[in-house]
Amino acid sequence: MKLYACTVDLLGLSGNLTEAYDIARGLPCKPSIRLLESLLGACRIHGNVELGENIDVLVLDLNWTLKIQDHM
Repeated sequence: MKLYACTVDLLGLSGNLTEAYDIARGLPCKPSIRLLESLLGACRIHGNVELGENIDVLVLDLNWTLKIQDHM
Protein backbone atom coordinates (compact mmCIF):
# COMPACT_ATOMS: atom_id res chain seq x y z
CA MET A 1 0.00 0.00 0.00
CA LYS A 2 2.90 2.37 0.70
CA LEU A 3 4.09 2.12 -2.90
CA TYR A 4 0.63 3.04 -4.16
CA ALA A 5 0.43 5.95 -1.72
CA CYS A 6 3.82 7.29 -2.81
CA THR A 7 2.91 6.98 -6.48
CA VAL A 8 -0.43 8.72 -5.99
CA ASP A 9 1.23 11.46 -3.94
CA LEU A 10 3.93 12.11 -6.55
CA LEU A 11 1.45 12.11 -9.43
CA GLY A 12 -0.89 14.40 -7.54
CA LEU A 13 1.76 16.90 -6.56
CA SER A 14 3.11 17.00 -10.11
CA GLY A 15 -0.37 17.87 -11.40
CA ASN A 16 -1.25 14.47 -12.88
CA LEU A 17 -4.44 14.29 -10.86
CA THR A 18 -6.45 12.09 -13.22
CA GLU A 19 -3.73 9.45 -13.30
CA ALA A 20 -3.40 9.57 -9.51
CA TYR A 21 -7.17 9.23 -9.09
CA ASP A 22 -7.28 6.30 -11.52
CA ILE A 23 -4.63 4.47 -9.49
CA ALA A 24 -6.48 5.16 -6.23
CA ARG A 25 -9.76 3.88 -7.70
CA GLY A 26 -8.11 0.81 -9.24
CA LEU A 27 -6.46 -0.51 -6.08
CA PRO A 28 -7.11 -4.16 -5.22
CA CYS A 29 -8.28 -2.96 -1.77
CA LYS A 30 -9.94 0.19 -0.46
CA PRO A 31 -7.57 3.17 -0.49
CA SER A 32 -6.41 4.42 2.89
CA ILE A 33 -7.62 7.68 4.36
CA ARG A 34 -4.09 9.07 4.12
CA LEU A 35 -3.84 8.24 0.42
CA LEU A 36 -7.15 9.97 -0.28
CA GLU A 37 -6.26 12.98 1.87
CA SER A 38 -2.98 13.33 -0.03
CA LEU A 39 -4.86 13.31 -3.31
CA LEU A 40 -7.42 15.76 -1.94
CA GLY A 41 -4.60 18.11 -0.96
CA ALA A 42 -3.15 17.89 -4.47
CA CYS A 43 -6.56 18.82 -5.87
CA ARG A 44 -6.60 21.88 -3.61
CA ILE A 45 -3.09 22.89 -4.68
CA HIS A 46 -3.91 22.56 -8.38
CA GLY A 47 -7.44 23.99 -8.12
CA ASN A 48 -9.30 20.90 -9.32
CA VAL A 49 -12.56 21.33 -7.39
CA GLU A 50 -14.55 18.75 -9.36
CA LEU A 51 -12.11 15.91 -8.70
CA GLY A 52 -11.73 17.10 -5.11
CA GLU A 53 -15.48 16.69 -4.60
CA ASN A 54 -15.31 13.13 -5.98
CA ILE A 55 -12.48 12.28 -3.60
CA ASP A 56 -14.33 13.88 -0.69
CA VAL A 57 -17.21 11.46 -1.29
CA LEU A 58 -14.74 8.54 -1.12
CA VAL A 59 -13.24 9.88 2.13
CA LEU A 60 -16.68 10.27 3.72
CA ASP A 61 -17.69 6.77 2.59
CA LEU A 62 -14.49 5.26 3.95
CA ASN A 63 -14.87 7.11 7.27
CA TRP A 64 -18.45 5.83 7.55
CA THR A 65 -17.32 2.26 6.82
CA LEU A 66 -14.56 2.46 9.43
CA LYS A 67 -16.96 3.80 12.06
CA ILE A 68 -19.39 0.94 11.42
CA GLN A 69 -16.58 -1.62 11.70
CA ASP A 70 -15.47 -0.11 15.02
CA HIS A 71 -18.93 -0.68 16.47
CA MET A 72 -19.21 -4.32 15.42
